[in-house]
Amino acid sequence: MTVLVLIVAAGGAAWYGTHADSHRSGSHITIDRQVWVSGLDGRVTAMANIPNGGFVIAGYQKTGWAVATDAQGNLLWKYIAPFDENLGLGTPASTHSEFYGVVPLPNGNVLLCGQKTTEKLDTVGLITILSNTGLLLEERQVLANKDRDYSVPTFGGKIYGCSRWDDGVALIGGKLDNSEKPPAWAIKLDGSAEKKWEKLLVAGSQWTRPILVIDRDLVLAHVEVKPTTTEFTIEKWNETGEAVAKSAPITGKYPYLFRSFQSEHEIGLMAYFDVSNTYQLHVLGERLEQVGRPKQVRVNNFDLQEGFGYRLPDHSLLLFGRSATQSGDRGSIERIGKDGEYLDLLVFPQIL
Repeated sequence: MTVLVLIVAAGGAAWYGTHADSHRSGSHITIDRQVWVSGLDGRVTAMANIPNGGFVIAGYQKTGWAVATDAQGNLLWKYIAPFDENLGLGTPASTHSEFYGVVPLPNGNVLLCGQKTTEKLDTVGLITILSNTGLLLEERQVLANKDRDYSVPTFGGKIYGCSRWDDGVALIGGKLDNSEKPPAWAIKLDGSAEKKWEKLLVAGSQWTRPILVIDRDLVLAHVEVKPTTTEFTIEKWNETGEAVAKSAPITGKYPYLFRSFQSEHEIGLMAYFDVSNTYQLHVLGERLEQVGRPKQVRVNNFDLQEGFGYRLPDHSLLLFGRSATQSGDRGSIERIGKDGEYLDLLVFPQIL
């Protein structure tokens, strides 16, 4: 199996074609090609397949950007959000806009979601819609409007993530304020990116970007930080936003969701476990009940935080994260077996 990986460096980004082969001896993950995409900087936050077999990748530095490639990593188009030199920002690290998610729409357009700084220096939820050639079609601010606290944001708001859901798009966002329990919301868009419904979520919980769709139900996680521990809960929503299943609280951080090994109706879950400084692999049933005991994942100098992964045909996992080296953190890929055993690690070479 060949996987394309994007690593951003100063002034551009390198596409690496990596090959994971369960039948080879020795190193199972190798780099077999590299493509340079110029004019990019900052960090990558989201990636999605498009119908031609290629990818759309989103990220940001001073402002949001997105690129599309074919299946070999060759550039098709590049979009960089407008940058207003007259907009006064608080610190040099402040941004004009940030993209956190990308969703290809049924009509061939691409939806990007994230946040934007307004002329009043508020932060608001942002949706950007591009054509299939990367032309800007629409940019809009998004706020839940059934509660005045959401429609007039004192401290602003943002969209944490978005995902293709049934015939439309799911948006998860919230208000940015200095309260102990800032409010959060979910919005469902139709295939034309028009709002169908919205709902308020549990205040004070950190609703994570990892989202999974199984049998038209949306599965997502929210994290609650307590004085002595951090717990997260998994919920499953039907197409109207009603919660039809909810897991028991699970101790851990940075949950990553994927389809399970055992059944397409079960859910695999990877989470960081504070007590042992390891990751744990959970399996949840159709009603989000725990199936068996969690398995410890034996990683090798590997951090999955803010990463992602794929399940391979042999039921092993290909996880994308970072590893510490003498020259600093670098992007890396770790492969683990279906029972959590370590198989291989690839650390990407330094980009000069």
